[in-house]
Parts: sequence; C-alpha cells; structure tokens
Amino acid sequence: MSNRLPVDHLGTQVGESVSPTNAEFGSQSAAVSKPRESVRQWNVVLLLLLALSAGILMASKASGQAAFPFDSVEMPEALKDEKVVRQVEGVVRTYVTTGNGNQQMVNGYFKVYLPAKMTSPEGVKDISAASRDAASFLVRAQRSSNQQIARQVSVYLYEGMRGVAEGNYHPAARINAILLLSKLDQQSANPAAKTAPVPLPQALPILLSLYQNVDNTDGVRAAALHGIHRHVRFGFPQITPENKTAITQSMNDLLTSSAPAGRNQKAHAYLQRFAVDIIDTLRPAADNSLGTQLISISTEPDQPDLIALYSASRFGSFGPAMQGNGPEPTKVLNSWGHRVLDAFESEIQRYDMMEKANADPTQPVPPESFLEKKTSESANPRSGAGGGEMGMEMEGMMGDDEGMMDMMGRDGSGMEMEMGDMGMGDMEMGMGDMGMGYGRGGAPPEKPQPPEVISTRKKLNYVLQLVHLGVSGHPSAGIPSQAPGGLLASSTPEQKPLVERWLTDVEGVVTVLNDTSLDDMTKFREGLEGQILVLRALVGEDVVGVPAGDQGLPDQLTPVDPLADLAPNTDPAVGNPAVGNPAVGNPASGGAVGTVSADPDGLEN
Repeated sequence: MSNRLPVDHLGTQVGESVSPTNAEFGSQSAAVSKPRESVRQWNVVLLLLLALSAGILMASKASGQAAFPFDSVEMPEALKDEKVVRQVEGVVRTYVTTGNGNQQMVNGYFKVYLPAKMTSPEGVKDISAASRDAASFLVRAQRSSNQQIARQVSVYLYEGMRGVAEGNYHPAARINAILLLSKLDQQSANPAAKTAPVPLPQALPILLSLYQNVDNTDGVRAAALHGIHRHVRFGFPQITPENKTAITQSMNDLLTSSAPAGRNQKAHAYLQRFAVDIIDTLRPAADNSLGTQLISISTEPDQPDLIALYSASRFGSFGPAMQGNGPEPTKVLNSWGHRVLDAFESEIQRYDMMEKANADPTQPVPPESFLEKKTSESANPRSGAGGGEMGMEMEGMMGDDEGMMDMMGRDGSGMEMEMGDMGMGDMEMGMGDMGMGYGRGGAPPEKPQPPEVISTRKKLNYVLQLVHLGVSGHPSAGIPSQAPGGLLASSTPEQKPLVERWLTDVEGVVTVLNDTSLDDMTKFREGLEGQILVLRALVGEDVVGVPAGDQGLPDQLTPVDPLADLAPNTDPAVGNPAVGNPAVGNPASGGAVGTVSADPDGLEN
C-alpha cells in the first residue's frame, strides 16, 4: 500500500501470555476505513479449514471404541441439563443485545460451557454448531450500540478460546477456537462513521505462534493465517515492529516455497494469496520488490491459476511505481494470455463432458408426465402483448431474471458479478420493448440464457478481469481513460502501443462473451470457439484457416478476423455485427466488463 500510517505500539510480543481485561480494551478508533467482512467469507474459510482436518475427523469416527486421542474439558454437572443450557443461552442472548442479565452466567457460557462442548469426545459432531452460536453472540454484541458489551464478550471469549486453540484438543475444536479468536475486536466497526474494526492485539501473538509451529496440522495453521490476515488488514498500525518483522519473514517463506509433503498444490496456492496481501500491506511504501515477485509468480507456467491470476491482478497497483523499470510486456502478455486461453478451452471441454445421453426408448414414460397440463390447452397464441402466449413468455422470463439476479451474487465459486457483466441492463430494455412492440413488427425476444452459459460467463469474466487488472490497473474492458496501472503504467512509450492493442482486442472477446443473444449452449459455444481463435492469435498460436502471414504474434498483435470465411452479419440486432469488417481486429469490439471484487475462490470450478 502506498499510504502508510504511523505505528501505534499497542501489540504484544510473540509468546507473551496476556489475558485482556476491560481496562485494556480502549476506545481507539480505526485508522483506516475498510468494508465489513462478509458472512460468506467466514463460511468459505471455515469450510476449507474443516476440510483440511477431514481426514482426522474420519479417523476419529472409524476408531469405534478406541480411546479418544485428544484432551477434553470436563463439563460441569449443572450444564449437562439441557434445560439449564437453554436458560443460560437465553441469558447470553439478552446480554449481548441489551447488556442486561446475569454476567456470571454469561461468563460461564463462554469460559466453561463452550470449551467443554467443543472438546467433548461425544460432541465432535456439535463443534461447528457450538462455535457458530458463539460467533452469532459475538456479532450481536459487536453490533450493539454499547461498546462495553462487545468488549466484555471479547474478554470472555478470549479467555475461553485461547486454551482450546493452544491445547491438545481435536483439530476441529482448535480450528473453530482460532477463528473465534480472530474475530475478537478491541473496537468494533462503525458502519455509520465508516470506520473499520480494530482487532484485539492480544490475539495476534497467539495466532502467529500457532502458524509458525510446523507441528500443528494444516487446518490449524491455515486458521491462524486467516486470523493474521485479518489483523494485518484492519490493525496494521498497532502491530509492533517485532511482530511485523516476524510476520513478513513467515509470509515471504510461504510465498517462495513449494507445497510441503501432504499439502495439495491448490491448497498451498490458496494460502499463498494471504501472503501476497499481508506482504503488500506491511511493506515499506518505496519497496516495489513484491511487484517483481508477482510478475514472476504469475508468469510461471507451473503455478496454479489460483495464485498466478491473483498475483497478476495485484500487479495492477504496482505499475505507476515501476514506470520505465517494469517487466517486458511481450512476455507477460503472452503468459497471461495463455491463462485466459486455457480457461476458455477448459469450458469447451466441460461442455463436451456435459453432453446429455438420449433417453432409453425401452423405458416406460414417467407417470408424472400424465399429470402435466398441456400448454396448448390454455395458451392463446394471438392474444397480443401482455396476455396469452406473450404474457406467459414474459412472466417466465421475469422469473428467470430473478434467478439470474440471485446467481449474479457471489456464489460458492467465489465470483461476484455486476449488473453490467450479465448484460442485465440490455435484457431489461429488451423486455420493455417486447411488451410494446412484439407482434407489430418488433424484434423477437431473447431467451434467458441457460444456467450452464451463465456459469461459464461468470468464470470467464472473472478470469478476464483478474488479468485486466494486471494489464491496466482496472477491471473494466478497454483502455482506461485515467489513472492507468499495471503493465500499461509501467511500460515505456515504445511499449505502450503493444499493451493498448492487446486491451483493444481483448475488449472484443469480452463483448462476445457477454452477448445475451447467444441464448443457448450451441450459439454460446460457437461464440466461445470464435474467441478462442482470437486468443490463440494473441499468444502466437497457429489459427486454422488463417494465412501464415496473417498470424497474430505477441510482439505484433496483428489484427485478425477468424470468421472472415463466413458470410458477414449485417444485422446489428444480432451478435458480432462487425464480422467481415476488415477495420475491426476482433469480430466484436467495444463493450465493457463490469467491476468485480478480485477474490479468486472460484477459479477452480
């Protein structure tokens, strides 16, 4: 980050045993304003970390009558009664919301009941539910208008979870305890004032120690790394110089290392993304060595897309500082272009694997088919706009649009799409036109694209946007009108035309990808195949059907027209209106891809 804030020495040394008290929870406001972390990120991280310990969980279940190999906290007799537990939970719920209630019960819930519940040999299956309830109470307290409530709950949780995180307990219990420690704040976020949370500094040395201990399981270390990332993101001004040095060294080791024995390469790449963020935040403002390292990682063919594309996107902020001393654009564009090309080709392969088998004619007709009402019995094919068949089509499209809107949010693959990405603005306009003019010479409506097409568009848009961030510093297609970054900003005047030409050609790829007239898998696949030809030319691969002298090369980026042999489409209402126009390098130029968050969770669909 270019802007650095002064260090406030409120942290603690690694290895110190510190139990915070109410007095230690100051009312310090956040130094920088950051968006509140989403529930989705918490759930995704938790699922990943639990998956890392799934082998241990399965082994525990398979052991049958074998002795429980981990320690456990004894549950008090009074808290073995479910009625008592429900009463205590009710008191806690009231306290975290209003501050009223028996604090002794609240203290007992977080410091006694919760550790015992999470570490019980009989309660392994209940660990996630117990920690989820505790996290819910913590969030309620943090959202309370009374900051004292949040501080008190954080004290109780810290004292209850530290022992579980550091002890010889079931890995799933330790992981959940670590994640709870990571969520503790000295000062809660204030959305109204747009101030970020200030993480509890006493938790950072514990998280760092847990991560640095190679004897801990990968799940435990990954949970600790997630907590370190949150502390650096929101609380870096208060991290001590000693802790900054220790964290930076550990993250450099992680970023430059190969996956250790027993760790999946993609899981290792997932952890390396945290290292990139942490190093970038803690580095001195004038230190651009990370920019060079990001180029190296992103152009290494053996690196998984998860870290390579993420590194490419993060280079976007380094471009201006490396002006004149940046990487060679030809090599970088060729490497990143191959990543995009591979993503497009992998989607074609996925479509091939999804080919549906023909129904077996020897099988009987499904009984439920006899109960279906025939459409022709109720449809009026000539009823006009707003009624009959047209009204039914519009109603169906509206329902599908709502489903598309749901899918346009951040899904399990970690991809977040904007309205512009999905062409929803154009679709809504088209639907309005349909209601007014179809049946009187208007254009027929576009059908909603099937889920398979929408899924592919999300993935490929995301890949293109990550690369576009690295090339121009912006996630939108085209040449940025102001404040360029990435390769464009670091290039010399002689190199800039090459980068700009690349951006212009890729803009055409984006336009075809988001063409909503490609409303079935056959049309969409044809569109993808056409853009694969463009991408192959951009990276210098041979394109079948194009004369050798017209092959696009990385150092030339010669305009190509891969569909020149086909009859030009002169109807601008249909996709690719520029096919056959020799003045256009890509069959479809212009258009833009919408801005999205560069979270690469979904690259490994």
